[in-house]
Amino acid sequence: MAIYKPPPSRWRLALATGIAGLIIGLGVGAFLLGQSDPNPTEVIGSVRTELSGVAGVLEVLEVEYTESVRDGDVVSETEYDGAVAALTRAQARFAEARPTLLALDREKVQDIDGQFDELRELIADHASADEVSEAIRELTSALDDLP
Repeated sequence: MAIYKPPPSRWRLALATGIAGLIIGLGVGAFLLGQSDPNPTEVIGSVRTELSGVAGVLEVLEVEYTESVRDGDVVSETEYDGAVAALTRAQARFAEARPTLLALDREKVQDIDGQFDELRELIADHASADEVSEAIRELTSALDDLP
């Protein structure tokens, strides 16, 4: 004699899955509703702090570059590498604030992106320290004009 066990009903699994999904959805929804919107003043303050940091790194870049290049030749590889690294750090810090700034003034942000690219080209071409300093001043001024 064979013993036959009927398959379990699938409605229980479907019901259990539906209830679990509902509970998880309600929990996530309650969590998200409990979150407050960011304070615009705090966001702008954070962005200003980041932009101030970018300007500080650009100052370091200017000093390092001035000490490293003379008449189109790299006279100190260490300082030149420091200038290139400072430019990379400045762009990375700007990138952190960029999403918020794009929402505020896309045109200015794109202009600053172009100024960073121009500065990178000047450094790669071993331009005069005066040219690099002028590009840094213009970039710093553009950063100051942001919110």
